Amino acid sequence: MNDQSLALLINRLELPLVVRDLMEQEGVLASDMGYTLHVVLSDMRPDTALLAIAATAQMLVGGMKNPSPGDAVLHGLCARVIEDYAPRWMATYGNEDAVQDFLLEIFGRVESDLLSLHDLLKTASALQKDEKIAKILNVLEIQSRAQADVVSEFLNLMECEFMQGETLFPAEGKLVFSDMDDEEYSDFEMDVCRYGTPGRLKASASSASTRNIINFPVYY
Repeated sequence: MNDQSLALLINRLELPLVVRDLMEQEGVLASDMGYTLHVVLSDMRPDTALLAIAATAQMLVGGMKNPSPGDAVLHGLCARVIEDYAPRWMATYGNEDAVQDFLLEIFGRVESDLLSLHDLLKTASALQKDEKIAKILNVLEIQSRAQADVVSEFLNLMECEFMQGETLFPAEGKLVFSDMDDEEYSDFEMDVCRYGTPGRLKASASSASTRNIINFPVYY
């Protein structure tokens, strides 16, 4: 990506800008800000979170005075993730119909790349001497694994419905990513864990469109 496209991507992802502002502030990372970063990432679609994590980690490593060999590998992976996903993500931004096809095409790869990022972020955060950077990398590490688990469960749900002769994407309606309120857990038609597993809401008599909603619990 050229500099202009990368700047636009970072602006739309927002997280790298938030982290940049945090890094410009003196002192350690406040606990409430760490919590906020978790919430921001957990509210993202997995593909968006992948890009946000990669762009943020790339920025952090790029600003290090003496990055380790492991940091350099992490920086390279982040660059590859951005090159692989960002052009199509940008092209489908705001276009719900195009997003559906994009998600079906990439979800298998997204899980693998999230797990790869998780492994490198885990090492980088453990070895990082700067406390603020270490804490931010730890947030990225946790959320990369959480989002990978979300994608895994999503793919399992797709396989389950395929085996049952159903389809995850009906002819009408869109795939909607949203957080679940506690009371919604009683409405599932499949056995779903309280944490970490997406599930589909039952269609109500008044609104069959709820059949198309995939809910993802928030990871903190």
